[in-house]
Parts: sequence; structure tokens; C-alpha cells
Amino acid sequence: MHSKSYLILILSILAVVSAAFLVSPGFLGSHPEVAAPKVLPQQVTPGSASAVLSCKGLLPATPNCNSSTLTTFETLVYDANGNGVFDAGDLAIVGPTPAANAALSTDTHIHFRDPVRAAWVSGDTIFYDTNNTVNGRVFLIGTPTTVTGVSIKTDPKIKFVDTNSNGVLDGVVSVTARLDSLGGLLPDGSQQDVGAIQVVYSYDNTLLQPMLTAVGGGVLIGNFDSWCVTNALICANPGAGKYTFLVDNYCAAAGGSTLDTVSAAAAGKISSSSLCTTSATSNFDTGLGCDPATRSPTAAGVCPGDITNGGVGALSDLDVLRVQFMVAGTGSTPINQVVDVTGVPGTKLSDLDGAVTTPVPVSLVNTLFNNVGAVAFDYSLSASPTSGTVVQGSTTTTMISATLVAGITQSVTFSASGLPSGVTAAFSPTSCSPACSSTLTFTASATATTGAVSVTVTGTATGGLVKTTTFSLTVQAPAPVFNYSVSASPTSGTVVQGSTTTTMVTATLISGTTQSVTFSASGLPSGVTAVFSPTSCSPTCSSTLTFTASSTATTGTVTVTITGTATGGLVRTTTFGLTVQAPAPVFNYSVSDSPTSGTVTQGSTTTTMVTATLVSGTTQSVTFSASGLPSAVTAAFSPTNCSPTCSSTLTFTASATATTGTVTVTITGTASGGLVKTTTFGLTVTSVGVADFTINASPTTLTISVGSSDTSTISLASIRGFSGAVALTATVSPRGPSVSIAPSTVNLSAGGSGMSTLRVFIPSPTAVGSYTVTVTGTSGSISHQVNVSVTVTTPSTGDFTIDVHPDSVMLNAGTSRNVTIVVKSLGFAGPVTLTVSVSPTVTNGPTATLSLTTLTLTLNSARTTILTISTTTLTPNQDFTVTVIATSGSLSHSDSVSVSVGNLSIFSDSTSQSVEAGGSADFTLTLASDDFSGNVGLKASISPSVNNGPEVCLPISGIHLSSDGSARGSLHVCTDDDTPVGQYIITVTARHDGISHSVKLILVVTPEDEDC
Repeated sequence: MHSKSYLILILSILAVVSAAFLVSPGFLGSHPEVAAPKVLPQQVTPGSASAVLSCKGLLPATPNCNSSTLTTFETLVYDANGNGVFDAGDLAIVGPTPAANAALSTDTHIHFRDPVRAAWVSGDTIFYDTNNTVNGRVFLIGTPTTVTGVSIKTDPKIKFVDTNSNGVLDGVVSVTARLDSLGGLLPDGSQQDVGAIQVVYSYDNTLLQPMLTAVGGGVLIGNFDSWCVTNALICANPGAGKYTFLVDNYCAAAGGSTLDTVSAAAAGKISSSSLCTTSATSNFDTGLGCDPATRSPTAAGVCPGDITNGGVGALSDLDVLRVQFMVAGTGSTPINQVVDVTGVPGTKLSDLDGAVTTPVPVSLVNTLFNNVGAVAFDYSLSASPTSGTVVQGSTTTTMISATLVAGITQSVTFSASGLPSGVTAAFSPTSCSPACSSTLTFTASATATTGAVSVTVTGTATGGLVKTTTFSLTVQAPAPVFNYSVSASPTSGTVVQGSTTTTMVTATLISGTTQSVTFSASGLPSGVTAVFSPTSCSPTCSSTLTFTASSTATTGTVTVTITGTATGGLVRTTTFGLTVQAPAPVFNYSVSDSPTSGTVTQGSTTTTMVTATLVSGTTQSVTFSASGLPSAVTAAFSPTNCSPTCSSTLTFTASATATTGTVTVTITGTASGGLVKTTTFGLTVTSVGVADFTINASPTTLTISVGSSDTSTISLASIRGFSGAVALTATVSPRGPSVSIAPSTVNLSAGGSGMSTLRVFIPSPTAVGSYTVTVTGTSGSISHQVNVSVTVTTPSTGDFTIDVHPDSVMLNAGTSRNVTIVVKSLGFAGPVTLTVSVSPTVTNGPTATLSLTTLTLTLNSARTTILTISTTTLTPNQDFTVTVIATSGSLSHSDSVSVSVGNLSIFSDSTSQSVEAGGSADFTLTLASDDFSGNVGLKASISPSVNNGPEVCLPISGIHLSSDGSARGSLHVCTDDDTPVGQYIITVTARHDGISHSVKLILVVTPEDEDC
């Protein structure tokens, strides 16, 4: 017999999904009993073989794998778009793929390790921190790590599917299984050899991920395939779904294989020996021993004590006391409880030598087993960084790392030596178990010895093993304290309202390392702002301070405080004396003309007085010019220039061929300083031919049903300088329709125009047919006509009519009038909607409102509403048409009222006279009404008002004007010998309620003729 050895097998398998494992009965076969008892190093008791399981999970926190509360691990997800649901673009990190739009939750215990990035990326280790210690970490994916510090992070996008809605990530993560007393000498002297133990099954074996690689004396850590690639002789095809694990150095010592495989093709079974094949038809190579039928006779290496070869060949009399492996996963398949029930998959062992024919039950013993092999503990120390500088009165740090080299970790205590005077060293933590790290903090007092030293960092393990590393420490004195000053140049200045002034602000470095200084100003007067350019700089440096005073800034002198604030908080100030002054008055003037319009006949002249009035500042010479003149019309000023306040007579001369019509002439005053002011004059050029007017109608045809009415607009226009009143009359042929026209008189000015409204009403019973309405306009011997064709139709069944009464009104500007609207049913019943419009639309034109906008008619009834027409004092003196439209469904009728807005005017035949001091003058005044009627008040004033100045006398203070009437009177002006020589402006104002019009007259007083 060959000597016996003990086989210790450690297998760790990490599955992405929750691995369910079963330890089931099964064996590769039996071998003949030996003639004499075998001498074994250890005797075992039949039936003593046991399976020890421990569970590591998040919730519930129990090591009992038989617990009925074990839950399915909940899927970990990276919520890329952060919307809290699993959708497109999200990554299922570990676990089954969640349903679309599954709700995602967060758990603050989920951490990841990434020394570089702030957010998790694929490949980073993720663990669950149960109690804020390294030993309390439950690793969910990636390589386990004991690293602490800044590389351990959280990412709010790492979330989980909270299947049981308890608010925390839970589910079993891993199960560790150990099979004890599996081989040895039985009491009857026979050997209880290791049966064909089908050790691991995964419900998804294609996802098995072994995480061990061979490192020293039989301990596996890392990735299997990486080991196989470098040992192709033993693992020839690492990419074919097979992984290797270390069995024992026992076989290697005899020249045999040290590796075995896990084959996905064999439904996840673990094979115990690479010296066996898997080609037998009876069973698979799934045990720690080999079946003769499946042994490979060509396999390299021979292990002593082959149990399948009568103690002669490889693996003879192999004793296995303990096998440990781990099934770890975070998937959806629950872990089955291991039971010993006939016919139910469980864990059983069988004696292969035939002495015990019944299966040996495997009992569940919930104890933890740990075996790391017989490797001596070793570790190393390093510092990162390896050097650093500390300023007196401050600290610096380095990270001391203790790295496990081999064996079982021990606690290592840190210390430092070789420190300069006044420098202390503190470790946090003071000890840890490799692999681990500790932060070493050097604290230098204000009097610490300066210079560079080499500090020795020592690690002392509990077993006495000492390791050292060094750190180059430099102690420096602190840099000089930063200081600076602020100054302004110049230190005072003046700014005029509406302008700016500047000063240069300088920040000068006094000591220390420069810092950025931000400038500000306070104590500014109201309406003054301060702007720095640049707003900040690092001393020594300068900034331009600009003071801007608004046009309303408070005048006077103030002291402005200029403040510099450094980034470190140091404040320095200086002052600037700022004086705000009002600007000198600016020259300004206005230009006006009186009268503002006039008419000139071809071959004659007309004049207006142009006045330049000083508004502010010192007067300047103003030169006059005129533009926009008609062809063959010239303009001459006398004088051509003057200094305001002053006047010039503008004379328009029209040649015999001058273009007739009305134009707006622009009168321009240009001051010597360039200031331009303008006014306008309405110039009408008339021909020497016969004055006339034209008359037109729009529309010229009307179609009206019986009981309804309609209107046509009559337009009048002056030609060849015609001015005067045109009387309008309307006749109809044959008789039948009722016609009216309003206003019946239209006053035309030379070149002007006017309107009136023709209203045609068809009373019942007017015969259906055609009618002609003739409108005649007459002024003296001039008469013109226009015809309007009217077609009378039968009214439709169920209709209505609308009638406005009266159909014409006259009112003064600033007053209002009411008009009655009657809507009458013609077999119609229902609501009628009324709307109103005013034509033409002009600024300050009349407004029209209805007291009722909807009238409801019963059959053959009539309803009324009031139309209010309102004007203001600014309403133009002209004719308007107010139209009321009545609508119901497809039915629509309208009627209108003609509105004449009256106003008054005042003018003088002569606007300028000269008189010697002591003399007098009379101006003839004319008041004229245009559709206006009422009492008019008169008032006169003279400017300038001086001692012994001219006196004005109005014979009457008021007069009554009738519509389209006029009145004349005289204004008497007296002077005496002492009246100052010069030009005087006399303003005569005519007022009625809010209506006011004025005429300006010029009186030039000349020296008295001494010869008379």
C-alpha cells in the first residue's frame, strides 16, 4: 500500500444568476475488496459523512440555508436616464432581466469601487455594505476588495427591482458547502473511499463563473481561464466551457495532474481528475475518484493509491476528509434545501468497496469551515505618495498600504520613526488586516524644525512579522502673509449731468503671494453709477473707474469710498472726491407760422409770418428756407435770418403757369450752431379759369326690397380753386321710393372735398320695378347732377326692416346726440343682432354706441334702441356716416345716419401792421362757423408785456354764431409816445366750451417821425 494523504479541495464559483445546488447520490462504480485491511491514517465512522452549508445573503440575515424565509435575489440595474423605471438604455447589471418599465428603487448600502471615475462603469466591483466594515461587505459582482477610502463610492443610478416592496435590496447571495468525513478506514477494516459525488448543479450552468486561480500551496483566487492559458498542457482548450480548480499537491508530487475541470457540457458537474474521460455510457466522470471504465490509460502522470486500480495505479486508496466549495449568485432561481428523502434529489454518499451497501446520509450541520492551506503569512508595505511637504502650522498626508502576499491575514499595527522636532505622525486606522490601507497624517507645529528627512513607516503583525517603507518629508516655513494697498489717481474729479469722468485705481502688492482683488464703490450720489474695468485684478495692477451721471443726478460734492476685497478676505480702501454739476443751458428754439395756410392765384402772391421763438440758452442766428413748393412758385423771406425771438415775412409768388392744387410747404429754420426746427404751411394754388366742383355717387345702383332702405355716398370736390356752399337736392322718378339727403349743404374750400349721404326707403306699397334718383348740387349759377339707379324687389317671407331716425344730425365738437333705431318685423320672429360702424375712420373721430345690441322680435312687432353719437373737442370738423347693421342668420339689413361735426375758425384780413409810437392800428377779425352754432367768447393778449406797451381793445367779449354763419369785428391797438420800439405779438383767442382757436397778429412799433 502506498502512503495515504488527505485531499482538501476548495472550489468557489460565482454565478450571475442565483445558483441552485444539489449534492446527489451517485458513483462511478465499485472495486474488488482487498485481502487484508488497509492501514489508513485516519479511521472514520460509517454514516458520519456530513454536508455543512452556510448562507450569505442580504436579507434575511441568517446563516441557516434551511430557512423558509430565504428570498430570491433582486435584480441590480443601472438606471442610465435616471427616470426610476427600467426602460431602453438601462443595464441589468446582475440578475434576471426585469419587465419593461419595472419600478426601480435605491439603497444607500450599495457601493462600488472605481479609483478614477465618479460614476459606475461596467467592470467595477459592486458590494453591499451591511455594517460599514470590510468584513461586512457582500460582493454582488466583480472582484472582491478590501480597499477603503476615496475609491469606494456610491452612484444614485445603481438601483434595484424591489420585488417584495420592502424598500431594501435583499435575497441570498452565496452558499458555502463543505463535505466532511468523506473517506478513510471503516471499523470493519475496509476503506470508505470517496464515492462518485455529483457535487454542483446549476439551473443555468452556462452562467457559471469560477473566480479562482492557483496561488501558492493549493489556494485558488481569480479567474480559471487565465491560469489555463499559461498551462496549455493541462488545460488545452480553455475556451471550450471548461474551468480548472486545484485538487491537491499530492498528485503533483507523484507527477500527476494537479488540476480538474468543471464542464458545462456535463450539466455543471465537477470532475475530480483530468486522468479520467467522460466517454463512458454508464455514468459521467463526476467524482473525486475514477471509474475503471472511464479511466484514460494514456493520461500523463501517476498518483499513488488509485482506488480504482487495486492500490497499484493512479489515485489508489485516495482518502478525502474534506471538500469545500461555494455556490454564489444573484439570480432568480431559489436555493434548494438539502434533504435526505428517498427519491428526492439530495446529498448522499456511498461506500464504493461494497462493505456498506446502503447510502450514507449527509446531515446538515450549520457550521462555518475555512481552509486556506499551509501557506506562511506574508505582506508588504508601501506609501503613496512616497514624499510630501508640510508647512509649519499645517498637515500633510500619505496612504500606507499593507498588501497580503501569502497565507492567512493578520492584524498589522503601524508606527513611524525619524520624525523632525515638532512633527507628529498619526495613523487612521492604527492597525488593519492586509490587504488594507491607513491614512498617515503628519502635523507640523509652528516651530517645527524645517528641512527634509526620511521617515520610516513600520508595520508589525500580530505574529511578529515586521515590514517597513519610507516617506520623504520636507518641513517648510509658511510663505509671507499677503498684503496690499489701494490708491486712486487723480483723487478727485468733476462730472456734468449726462456725462462721465474717470480715475485710475491701483492695487499695489506689499507682501506675500498675490491674490485676486475685486473692486467696488460706495457713497455715490443719486443718479451716479460706478463701473470698474477690469472688475478685479491681482496686485500690483490697475483698473479704470468710470463715474456716469444721469441727466437727473444729484448735484454737489461727495466722498466716494473705493474698496478692494481680496479672495482671502483682506479689505483695503481709498477715497475719491466727486463733484456733480448741472450742464449749461442748451440753446433751443421753435418755429411757427401765422396763418398756417393760404391760397395764391396764378400770377399773384400771398404771405405768412414766420416766427422763431427762443426756448432756452443763448440766442443764435437762424436762417430760414422753404421746400416742397409747387412748380413755378417761389418763396422769399424778409429778413432771410434773425436771432430768436424774431420774425420774418414769407412771400409766396405764383407765376401764370404755376401748378394748381394744394401742397404742404416745409419751412425750415437752421441755427448757426446747426440746430434745425421746422413748421408747415398749407399752400393752395388756384387757376385764373372758372372755379367749379364735381359730384359723384357710390354705389350708383341699389337693390332694395319693399319695407327696407339703403344708402349711397355723394362725394363733392373743388376744382380750379372753387370754394363755397353747394346745396344738394334729391328727386325720384317715377314716384314711389322715399328719398332724403343729409347734409343738404356741403361747404367746399378751394381744392377741398366733402360728402353727403343719400338715403332711399321703399315704403309699402311701392311697386316692384326700376327707379332713378337724381341728386343735384347747386352753387350760384353752377349746377351738376348724378343719378342712382334703384331696383325695388318683393320682400322675402319672414323678414325685418331697420330704420334710423333722424337720418342726419349736426353737433358741435365735444358734444353728443341720440338717434332712435327701429327694427320692425315683416312676418319674422327671433333675435336680431345690431352692430355699428363709423366712416371714415380718423384720429379723434366720433364714437357710436348702442343701448341694446340685441333685439328680440315677435311676429309683426317692432323694437327700438338708442344710438348715441359722441365727439370730443379734438374731433375733426367734417362729415361722417354712422351705419347700423341688423343681422339674424342669413338676413341682414342696414341703415345709416349722416353726422356733421361743427367747429369754428378765427382769422384776420391783415396779420401784420406797422405804427409809429403814439399812433394806433385796427385789425379786422372774422369768426366763421362750419356746421357750428353757439356763443363764442373772445380774449386778446399781447407779448411781450412791457411798461408803456401797446394796449389792445376788443369792442365785444363774445358773439353768437349760427350754423355755417360768420361775424366780423375790429381789434383796436393804441400806443403812446413812450411805447418801446419793436415787434409785438397779439394773440386773439375764440372759445366755446372745450373748443379753442387763435389767430396771431404782428404789430411793429417804429420811432415817431420827428419832422411831423
